[in-house]
Amino acid sequence: MEDAAPLALPTPPQAPGLSLAETRALLAASLAQQQALQLENQQLHAAQQELAASEARLKAAEAVSGMGSYEIDLGSGMLHFSEGLYRLFGEVPHSFPVSIAWLDARSDPDDAAEVRQVLAQAQRDKRPYHCTRRARRADGQWRIFESHGRVVCDGAGAACRLQGVVEDKTEQRQAEQELLTTKERLQITLDSSLYVVQAFEAVRNASGRIVDFTWVFANKTWEDQYGDPKGKSLLAENPGVVPNGLFALFVQVTETGVPVDHEHFYDKEQFNGWFHQTLVKMGDGFVMHTEDINGRKQAEQELQASRELLRATVDSSLSMVQVFEAVRDERGEIVDFTWVLNNQVAEQRHGNVIGQRLLAQNPGVVEVGIFDTFKRVVETGQPDQSERHYMQEQFDGWFHQSTVKLHDGVATTTVDISERKGHEQEILRLKDAIAQQAESKYRTLFSAIDEGFGLLELLYDEHGAAVDYRFLEVNQAFEQQTGLANAHGKLISELAPDTELYWLEAYARVAQTGEPMRFENYHTNTGRWYEVYASCVGSAGSRQVCTVFSDVTERRQAAEILRESQ
Repeated sequence: MEDAAPLALPTPPQAPGLSLAETRALLAASLAQQQALQLENQQLHAAQQELAASEARLKAAEAVSGMGSYEIDLGSGMLHFSEGLYRLFGEVPHSFPVSIAWLDARSDPDDAAEVRQVLAQAQRDKRPYHCTRRARRADGQWRIFESHGRVVCDGAGAACRLQGVVEDKTEQRQAEQELLTTKERLQITLDSSLYVVQAFEAVRNASGRIVDFTWVFANKTWEDQYGDPKGKSLLAENPGVVPNGLFALFVQVTETGVPVDHEHFYDKEQFNGWFHQTLVKMGDGFVMHTEDINGRKQAEQELQASRELLRATVDSSLSMVQVFEAVRDERGEIVDFTWVLNNQVAEQRHGNVIGQRLLAQNPGVVEVGIFDTFKRVVETGQPDQSERHYMQEQFDGWFHQSTVKLHDGVATTTVDISERKGHEQEILRLKDAIAQQAESKYRTLFSAIDEGFGLLELLYDEHGAAVDYRFLEVNQAFEQQTGLANAHGKLISELAPDTELYWLEAYARVAQTGEPMRFENYHTNTGRWYEVYASCVGSAGSRQVCTVFSDVTERRQAAEILRESQ
């Protein structure tokens, strides 16, 4: 509204019947009334401008804040929405008149009923109110609206209007729910851990120095054992962390932010054992993950003891004990072996070759078939017992080698049998002389050797099956290695009635075929393992078999310990 210009009134003619003074007074009163009306118009215009500015500010505030406002006339039941509230509902501002019935129809029924109860209670109490409703926008989206309002009363103190502001809290509620869900999941995760998880906040003195820590969290694993520590002092509950050095570590992590991962032994308060801890800074404190590793430490100690026992066992053997790991190419084929273990006897022969390649140190293993034997044992898992004459590199002699699969490699026990081979060859050379009763030289030889010697004769039943055998000759080493005294002329069934059947079967096969045989077997009566070389005396079908054997119990036990330890 524009300001009205002042009116210039001509001096009216003197009214009939009025004096000049009266006329002037009447004119002055009329002028004063006109000026008052003009002032009122000016004030009304200013108020209209302020109202327009206020409405503009309200619209701007609602647009920026994403809020809206409303007013309900309790007398008429009329509902008024601001432009912002129309927009919250996804509607064009003032495109249609809203009503409480329309609002309830767009709301969740349970929420609409609850809001009506809140508004009714607010009218009775004439106090501010707060309510929340889920409502559907024009585009079909369901949103969460939160309202804060007040009750306006008339001059008589009766409630006449409700005024309120509305804010869309959908994203906030979703974020709060996600946060709550995340916290619940985190709590469940931490509580499901078998390890202890704790969080601490630093306690500082006036100068800012850390003098203690306070528990702010402990998972179920801790609480089940020691109760809820939240809010308690670390030093009051576990003063041992100071002399143990843990407190200094806690301070270090909090002050520097550098994580710590360590193992330590703690025997203070209710603890007595080894623990693995990780410490990570969190705010003005830290999070600690603790694992009881007593079992692991004990296992490590037992493993170390087993390794020491293994080492002592293999080093006490007079045979070479070695372990090799396969080296494979890109196709997975074995192209070499690497030394993993050598006992003292092997080191005296080879030197310190741990980690080195077999073919670089002993290429001759390819020519004599050792390399192929190692490969076959690894790939098939079948053990091998072989005797070879090896005249390569630093070796020149006969060797008996036991090879077994060990993971992706082999373990071997190698015995130098050069001397025994010489004796066997000499015995074989003299077989004919033995058959011709060359007693003197024969007895001198077989009495001098360290291996046990026995000349036995097989006994058969009426069906031609071997049922027993008699010792015709034995040397001194026979009794020393078997403990069977005065065996000459006696049956095995008399000397050792529990002797396994496979001994008889082996000797019968040698006698029947005329082919010599080398084998290892266990003998129950003596409780020992023997490596035996058996040959037929005379042609095939002879009843006499010559045996040369050695006690290999120690070697077998060493190999078994080696396998079990890996």
